[in-house]
Amino acid sequence: MGTNSRHYFRSMPSQLKDSIREINQKYIDDSIMPLINSDLFQEIERRLQEDRIVRDKYTEASNKGSDSLILQLILDTMKLIDEDNRNFIDSVYQKQGYLGGINWVVPRQTYIFLTHSTPEWFQENKKFLYKSLKKGHLLPVDYAIAVDRREYSEKGKPSYYFRWGGANDSLPSPEKFFKRCNKIGLSPYFKDDLDTTPALGDLPKTTPFYEYYHEQKDRFNCVKKR
Repeated sequence: MGTNSRHYFRSMPSQLKDSIREINQKYIDDSIMPLINSDLFQEIERRLQEDRIVRDKYTEASNKGSDSLILQLILDTMKLIDEDNRNFIDSVYQKQGYLGGINWVVPRQTYIFLTHSTPEWFQENKKFLYKSLKKGHLLPVDYAIAVDRREYSEKGKPSYYFRWGGANDSLPSPEKFFKRCNKIGLSPYFKDDLDTTPALGDLPKTTPFYEYYHEQKDRFNCVKKR
């Protein structure tokens, strides 16, 4: 929760509140803004916008029932953009490692390049992605989505982490699922780890085993060593 949130400052003495805001603002000015204003950050933003425009164009044309030739032309443009983005981000990763998590100013800024990668790219970079996960550069939920999509969903296999597809998949045992999630630092309880913020007092979407784990808290506690 951000330090500008009214919930964060609820019931906090005004002097302490002002002190925290001052420290936070200094960190933003000294460390965050220089990165956001950097050429690299702005170039990534430009590519993300270009990617979004062409995908929105395809969705709009498809919904209108446009001619198949028009749809194919947009798809061809999309593939060229994806390939160019892969070449670009590969060159960045070689110099700076995976840009995400604690290794970048916006933890998920480059996530879209991962989801739009090819199966071949994913296979070639599996070790790199896992090492990035362990370093805290790649967020667990992003790693889980990539694995579910490339290693399972696209191969017709049941979802492994239940972060991509998985609605009608057969379930593993609660014990197996808990260990899988714990191994990569992924919540075995909740699905919406980052993108959505529930209303105050509400829970985010839960995994298929949430109630089971809730009933047996002593056995399924992520804090305990297993």
